[in-house]
Amino acid sequence: MSKRILILTDDLKYSCGISSYLYNFLSENKSTEYEFCILCSGGDAVERFRKITPNVFIDSIYREGEKTYLNFLVAIFKLLVFSWRHEINIVHAQNYYVANIARFVSYINRIKTIQTHHNFFKKTKKLKLMACQYQIVVNDNIKEYLLKSYPHFPKSNVHLIHYGIILNDVLFTKSNPKIKVIAAGRLIKEKDFITYLNAVKLLPDRIFEKADFYLAGEGVELDFLLKKIEQEKIRVTYLGNLKPLVNFLVNSDIFVFTSNWDSEGFPMSILEAATTKNLIITSNFNGLNIHFIDGVHGLVYKSTDFLALASKINFAIENLDKLNKNIIMFQRYTQENFSLSYSVQKVLDLYKTV
Repeated sequence: MSKRILILTDDLKYSCGISSYLYNFLSENKSTEYEFCILCSGGDAVERFRKITPNVFIDSIYREGEKTYLNFLVAIFKLLVFSWRHEINIVHAQNYYVANIARFVSYINRIKTIQTHHNFFKKTKKLKLMACQYQIVVNDNIKEYLLKSYPHFPKSNVHLIHYGIILNDVLFTKSNPKIKVIAAGRLIKEKDFITYLNAVKLLPDRIFEKADFYLAGEGVELDFLLKKIEQEKIRVTYLGNLKPLVNFLVNSDIFVFTSNWDSEGFPMSILEAATTKNLIITSNFNGLNIHFIDGVHGLVYKSTDFLALASKINFAIENLDKLNKNIIMFQRYTQENFSLSYSVQKVLDLYKTV
């Protein structure tokens, strides 16, 4: 009899790296030893997931942005009933909020719990940061941070498993008449897309003869960003919420990542851009330096410094042919260190041992 695994998460979104990770994982899994259910709070990518697994359930009570004491208690009760009704063996939580809900349920029905840490998070006053019995971390820096912050948590229960990425042919080429530059993701303040717009605004006219600039995604900052583009006449085209982003990245040339979020781990969007042969220009976010070297894998600027970003973009467009070696180097690094089949197998091996 197969083990039943419940993936417990927030919204499933096209613009969310965690959703991309889960989609890759479930698409790649070929094992018949496990049956997967997803319990999420909603999101625009739900139907995409239903194409690979019919067992996708929606309940907004699990949305982290709507957490209250009452919702937390109701969510515990609902998850308890759900796990009994669907005979769940393991709950695999994708953020610390739903991990704490799973923790309380496990006290009652002794269900096994696993938590994946996609980002750095500071200690919380009321909820446990390491709430589940077993922990998966996607970045070496995150593992080091958690073990240092929680020295009494069993080290043998903390597993480093990198993201897995769908790979593209190293030899495929692009032949755009003009260079395509894109910044994309969740349009929230922490991702700092305003720095991208401010940088593009500073570029000289000759750059726009060689390159077109794009913005994509959805989020609470969308209206503000579109208003800024219009009022300041910034030469950036908004593409909407690409579904999925990787379909555009196959044809773009430069990917700009601007996050100034101090909890940033190592985003899926950078890996997707790397495997589709984009030059990466990125802020020096917290989890970057383990896998990315400035001047070797791409270009790095100091977070929030739009003058520095403008300089990097200008340099990249004027020297893209010379930077092709950096593009190829990071694409190959991504292929070697973020194998999807290896990542999936490591997770399945953990399911087997708990």
